[in-house]
Amino acid sequence: LTTFNNFHYTTNSADLHICFYGNIFRNNFAYQGGAINTMFAYEAKLVSVNMKTIHIKKSITVSIEGTKFILNKAKPVAGALNLYQISFCFIRRLSFTSNKGPGAGAIYMKHFSFCSIHRSSFTSNKARKFAAGIHAILGGTLNIHRVTFINNNIPACKRLGMGGGIRILATYNVTVADSLFIGNTARYGVAICIIRGSIVSIYRVILKKNLAWNPRRRLGGGGIMLERFSRCSVVNSSFVMNNGRYYGGGLYAEIGEILILIRTKFTNNSASVSGGAVRVYDVSNCSIASSYFMENKAVSGGAIYVIYAHIVSVYG
Repeated sequence: LTTFNNFHYTTNSADLHICFYGNIFRNNFAYQGGAINTMFAYEAKLVSVNMKTIHIKKSITVSIEGTKFILNKAKPVAGALNLYQISFCFIRRLSFTSNKGPGAGAIYMKHFSFCSIHRSSFTSNKARKFAAGIHAILGGTLNIHRVTFINNNIPACKRLGMGGGIRILATYNVTVADSLFIGNTARYGVAICIIRGSIVSIYRVILKKNLAWNPRRRLGGGGIMLERFSRCSVVNSSFVMNNGRYYGGGLYAEIGEILILIRTKFTNNSASVSGGAVRVYDVSNCSIASSYFMENKAVSGGAIYVIYAHIVSVYG
C-alpha cells in the first residue's frame, strides 16, 4: 500500500480469483452466458487530487473444475459459459452437452491472457454462426489438452458457420494436444478453425468423420482450416474420413508463412474439387515429412494440392 498526497492506493496487482467446483448447470437461459457470465476489466483507473491518473492493474483468475453444463441456452453468444476480459482461466474435467448459442454453443471467451482447458468433453452442442464447442477471440495463450469434441454442429445457414469444434480468432499462441474430434459438422473449418493465429501447435490429435457442408466454392477444411497464420505445426496426428466439401478434405491452409506436417496420417479424406487430404494456398514455406497418405480423393490433388506456395518440401 502506497500513500500519495494522503490518498491510499496499491501499485501491485489486485487479484480476484473466482472458483466453481463440482456443480451442475442444466436448462438455464440468458441473453449471454446461458449458465455463467463473467465480465471484468483488466485495469481500473483512479484519479488523484492532483489530477494524475493512477492505474490499479487487476489479475482476474477463473477456475472451473468437475462441473457439468447440460441444455443451457443463450441468445447472442455462449450457450453455457461466457468469459470476457479474463487474465487467467483454468478449466478442468468439465462436460458440455447439448448447449446452444448463436455465437458459441458451449464456451465464448474474449480478451484473455492465458487459458488452459484440460480433460474435458464437448458433445452435441450447437451454434448458428460460430463454434459449436469453443469460440476464442483476441487471446494470448490457449492450451487445449486431452479434450474430446463429438457430434457438435453448426446447421446450414446463409453465411458464417465456422468451427464445429473450435473457432479461434487473433490469438497469439494456440496448442491443441492429445485431443479427439469426431463427427462434427460446420460450413468449413469443421473440427478446428484458426484465423490470424501467430503460433499454432497441434500434437497427437485424431480427427475423424468431420463434415463440411460449405455451399460455396470458397475455403474448406473438413478437419482443420488455417487462415492468415504465422507458423503451424501438425505432428503425430491422424485425419480419417473427413470431408471438406470442395477443398481440403483433411486440412486447408490459406495465406500463411510456415506450415509443417510431421509423422501425420491422412486416410480416406475427400474433397470434390482439390486437395483430398491437404490443400495449401499462398503459404510461403510448406514442409511435409514422414507422413502417410492413403485412399484420399479429389478431382485435383487426391492427396495434396498446392498453389502459390514459395517453398514446398516433401520428404521421408
